[in-house]
Amino acid sequence: MKTTKPSMLLLMVCVVFFATLVNGDALQNADKHKHGPFTPRIINRLVLAGQTSFIPQTTLFVPIESSLFRISVYAETTASGGSGTLCGSLFWVDDGGGTEIATNLLAGALGFSPQCLDLSSTRVAGYSSSTFTIRATAQTPVQYETHFSVPPSSSVQYSLFITVEQL
Repeated sequence: MKTTKPSMLLLMVCVVFFATLVNGDALQNADKHKHGPFTPRIINRLVLAGQTSFIPQTTLFVPIESSLFRISVYAETTASGGSGTLCGSLFWVDDGGGTEIATNLLAGALGFSPQCLDLSSTRVAGYSSSTFTIRATAQTPVQYETHFSVPPSSSVQYSLFITVEQL
């Protein structure tokens, strides 16, 4: 039977100790950055299907820490009839301390207005897609709202999808 020399035994103990230390550090960092150092983390997903009226100013999320956020918005007409346009706004507070307002929540809309969703069609100009990058301060709500710039002439429906990612 072979015996292990004390120096070899010490070397093996050091290797195991170092591997445990590095692995523990990696696990701690992985916990801190669960999604990787450069991958955005989804903060909130909002799905509002079959909407028939405006949405008053509503909190989308409240940041835990001041950070950059990407807000992706998609809206679509799901039942048309007659006419009408839907517009929206986004509200937040940045490092300057003032409330910022983006009045073009539906800025990618095609149709009646470059900032509003045409509710008169489900085929042509029946969708909107926008993305915003904002810097919001900790503990201050980020809010959104929708309103009709031209009231619908009949029963229309739209769906609104919003995803918030921390960058």
